[in-house]
Amino acid sequence: MKHMTMTRTVRRKLGDPVTPEMIERLKFVAAMPDELINTSDIPEWTPEQFAAARAKRAIRAREQSEELHKKAS
Repeated sequence: MKHMTMTRTVRRKLGDPVTPEMIERLKFVAAMPDELINTSDIPEWTPEQFAAARAKRAIRAREQSEELHKKAS
């Protein structure tokens, strides 16, 4: 595959099957050098957004840990 333009936004639901075309596109992007991947349309995270995401992750981890302890009891 010489050149592939990534212009299409694909929305998927969790559990949707991954097609061979999707796998090919992912392999193509994975092989690209970072300098060639255009991320200019992705907004930067603010420190507040980053802190909120980390807090949600910590809460989710604690909830999962508590659930495992309940199941083990």
